[in-house]
Amino acid sequence: KVVSRALALVKKCLSTGAAAVLELPFASPAWGAAELVALCEKPGVGLHTTASCSHGSSFLKRHRFLSARCCLTAACKPCTCVGKHRPVRGKSARPNRSHVPGLAFALADCFETELRGRAALLREQDLDVAGLERIALSDLALSLDWTEEEVWAWKGQVHINILEASALGRLFKRVALESAPLRFCALCDSQVARCAVIKGRSPSPGLRHATRRTSALCLAAGLYPAGLFCPTRWIPADGPTRDRPIDPPVSTLGPGFWDREKLYRDGTRARLKRWAANWVRLAFAVRPALASLPLAPSESRYAGLPFRAFLGLDFDSTLGYPGEGPPYAVGFTLGLSFLLGSSPLLTVGCRGRFQVFGVFYASFQVAFAMEDLFASWLLRRGRIWEGLLDLGRREPEQVNEVFIWYGQWLYEEGLPYYHYAETLNAFTTESPNMRRQLQAAWDLAFAWQRQEPPTHHTALPWQVLLALLSIALLWGWDDVAGILALCWGGLARVGEAMAARRCDLVLPEDVGKECGWGSYQVFMSILEPKTRFKSAKHQCLKVDQPDLVAIVIFAFEKLSPGERLWSRSGSTLRNRFRKLLLAAGLQERAVPELKDFDLASLRAGGATWLMLTTESPDYVRRRGRWITTKVMEIYIQEVSSLMYLPRLPAETRAGLFAWANGFHEAFAFALWCRKLSIQPHLRLSLLKQGLYNA
Repeated sequence: KVVSRALALVKKCLSTGAAAVLELPFASPAWGAAELVALCEKPGVGLHTTASCSHGSSFLKRHRFLSARCCLTAACKPCTCVGKHRPVRGKSARPNRSHVPGLAFALADCFETELRGRAALLREQDLDVAGLERIALSDLALSLDWTEEEVWAWKGQVHINILEASALGRLFKRVALESAPLRFCALCDSQVARCAVIKGRSPSPGLRHATRRTSALCLAAGLYPAGLFCPTRWIPADGPTRDRPIDPPVSTLGPGFWDREKLYRDGTRARLKRWAANWVRLAFAVRPALASLPLAPSESRYAGLPFRAFLGLDFDSTLGYPGEGPPYAVGFTLGLSFLLGSSPLLTVGCRGRFQVFGVFYASFQVAFAMEDLFASWLLRRGRIWEGLLDLGRREPEQVNEVFIWYGQWLYEEGLPYYHYAETLNAFTTESPNMRRQLQAAWDLAFAWQRQEPPTHHTALPWQVLLALLSIALLWGWDDVAGILALCWGGLARVGEAMAARRCDLVLPEDVGKECGWGSYQVFMSILEPKTRFKSAKHQCLKVDQPDLVAIVIFAFEKLSPGERLWSRSGSTLRNRFRKLLLAAGLQERAVPELKDFDLASLRAGGATWLMLTTESPDYVRRRGRWITTKVMEIYIQEVSSLMYLPRLPAETRAGLFAWANGFHEAFAFALWCRKLSIQPHLRLSLLKQGLYNA
């Protein structure tokens, strides 16, 4: 029964074009079953044999696979060993004991190759049919008998969108005088004017007056207009605007064709482009039953089937040309359902939308995690991500309610704010039309920030920096001292300093000490600046404080050009920075009102000191390589930097000042030890023994 079920699953994968691999014991009698033999004769099915020793195993075990629409040639290798193999007995005789990671990786690589090829084929042949036209509306605009009721002449030249919005306003006024209150439909061939009038607002000053006038009119008269887009080539009012009569009705499907069910199905389908809408209208005229064809929802059992309206193929080999024909049958009805569906039924590369220029890998990894969390939350409440995207095209208010509900749930569960913000960003990335319609959801985000205001990194005062440098030099942590000097004096991000190499650093000795004034400076080229996609791609930083320049030279001048400035891990740097703080007497929560220092406090501290000494925001912004002054102001924290030291206990403050005042003595001791070729890790031992330079 197990083999029969497995074969049934392979047949299903074969019929739908999915890749499948079935493994049975090498000597299993099931390989001779008539059902399996018949399956092997079908195109796209193959038998493959491999040995475990060819994938790095010390045992010899043969594996036999049945593959459907997946080539395993690269993974199936024979045994080429010369010596003997280890016997399979004892613990090694347990089930799956002889399976090795090499074989699993080889099979996974075959699956990846097949899936990538399939995804590339579908992306190449996919049809972009999303547009603005609806079938029922276009057909009724052509088939109904329209009459000219009123014509308006405009006195001057005005933008066409403003004229369209004003015409809708006059239409609403006439409806209000004759039939108010009323729910009615109004056709408009300007998508901009239609959306502005229906929403009642517009960022354009010219449209804003017309939208306010129509909104007040609808509110006073009780009008509920449904603005519908009708292309210019079909809208009846296009004739009088060109000084010609209205076109006579066209004998197409007609109003008798569109009953309540067909109108509902047409309203739930995605709006189409011009060419796609023309083809669908032609298909409805040839086979009217297609208009009643139900859509396959994204949660149905057929949602994963690879339906496409067409697929580019080579010439058929049966006529003497190269090509193998279609990989699967595509019927006209199923192909048409792709055009009529609200979205493609098989989502190919759905997460490729984040892989765009300017988006880091870590950024869309976070977006994927937030999207998965939101999707699981939706699933527990009877909704799915694709359904919410479709709902946003029709009823954005309900989407706002769902996000507000989700945000309240996140807040009650104690999850951080960025979960909510990244979920909204992921949704608007996949549905850009909803970007300006989620104001209610973002209002909840702003309320969340008011309840939990963000805390920025506390700026590191220069006294604390000197104390940390003194301790680092005495402990022999020269590279730590150099990184601290670069990040504080050059306003470098910690990641930029850790990724830099000696060849990216320009020391005074590299350009000659006899260069004149200003030569005692350090420059560092930044390989991948954080703002390289929004500002200059090539950026550098400068350290010009004499003491910090001396520290950088002392720490990195002996490195080879290809050697990293920080050769260890990021966690090691964080741990050593924390130990330096503890040695300086700065325990955790030393100042209860302020956040403890971390590595990011170096950049903020250097920027704050530079602002206090120069009083030039533009100069500080250029040195810190910030795009806007608003971003720079987040780092500039004069109050926290100045108030940190007075809030420390007197004993802690005295010890901190002692370390800071001993900076030059500590640096001189480190230079003396290097001159005598004493290893850095022995400096502390020498101090404990009372040995130091006189």
